Amino acid sequence: MGKNPQEQQHLLSFLQDGQQMILQKLQEMEETNGTWEERKEEPDPGQQSAVFTLQALSSRSGAALACRISQNVSPHILHFPPPFLVNCSTHVEGEPFKATMAAAADKTHRVEVTLNPKTANPELVLSSDRRSVSLGDERMDLPNYRERFDTAPCVLANEGFSFGRYYWEMEVWDAGCWAVGVARKSMKRKGHLRLTPKHGFWTVEMHMGKYWALYTSLALVYCNERLHRVGIYLDYTEGQVAFYNAESLTHLYTFIASFKEEIFPFFYTKDKKIPLVINRFETEGWIPLTEQTQPIPDPII
Repeated sequence: MGKNPQEQQHLLSFLQDGQQMILQKLQEMEETNGTWEERKEEPDPGQQSAVFTLQALSSRSGAALACRISQNVSPHILHFPPPFLVNCSTHVEGEPFKATMAAAADKTHRVEVTLNPKTANPELVLSSDRRSVSLGDERMDLPNYRERFDTAPCVLANEGFSFGRYYWEMEVWDAGCWAVGVARKSMKRKGHLRLTPKHGFWTVEMHMGKYWALYTSLALVYCNERLHRVGIYLDYTEGQVAFYNAESLTHLYTFIASFKEEIFPFFYTKDKKIPLVINRFETEGWIPLTEQTQPIPDPII
């Protein structure tokens, strides 16, 4: 029996969220049990098969999918309940996930960030208010500060974080190639970069018309609409970096990490026509960093 459009959409959401959970499990395994390079020489057939099964079987019925997935995913990796018609985006991580969504929406975590010109690649053009950046037509002759990115078109924010929870937004609109997220203070700044957690970067990228989470390998971020504003939520204490469609507060991707040093908002762009713009929040509802002398308390959910 064929599936109606509503059932098909929910099933597709179930598959997409399930795939991200598997990828997140792989990321956690990398941090605790060795590097990805060591594991990829002898890949776990259960993990590989599970990922490819999720990608290939979106046209099958819910019952058939549940059966096939249960045959390919080891119980200790992930358990899939029988499919049911709900909004899966609010159930992927259970209560902790919903708490993260609520925390990101909480205005008390919003911060105003500005770009640090001393870190900007010489090919980047920053606005006078330090809120937008684009790729210029030529490389400028600038001092080669230790903090400056000399090869990759990147720039950091002035503001760094070493505790608490913070939320800011980027206007990306139709910029063709960009990446936003966070980076640790000690990350490499000279020469070519690898924007992965192993190298000190937690980012989501727009490239060739698709959105990607950049960790040990590319993970496709499922988004059914063009992103205009991206929300970045950093929970330093809990070790999370979450990305959202800021217009609908739809979850895109979450990195799990263990931060041990100061973390800075990070921006990368190769677009000459459309800049990345740091969104301005209303005056009421955000806290200047100079007034944040104590860690931000947990939100009341």
